[in-house]
Amino acid sequence: MAEPRDDLLAELMKLPPATKDAVIDALFLPQDDQRSLADALEESIPARDQDGEDIDPKLRATLLRRVHEIETGAVQSVPWSEVKADIEKKLARKKP
Repeated sequence: MAEPRDDLLAELMKLPPATKDAVIDALFLPQDDQRSLADALEESIPARDQDGEDIDPKLRATLLRRVHEIETGAVQSVPWSEVKADIEKKLARKKP
């Protein structure tokens, strides 16, 4: 385990005893286990939008899947300018 930073120790001292004990135990886990624990904790916290409202879990899962698809190259994104131009063309064709 790396030496804890002073600011981490200061924050740790503010935690309730049970939480502090859990964090200390987690700090002694192997790094892979720490990452798995961090991922599990992050996934358990409801995501919030920019207004502080909870994001629907199904929407969050869809967004995470789509980001993963882009990052892995499974799909390619289309620039907004192209999407907007395509929509405008379609709307123009529907006008009488």
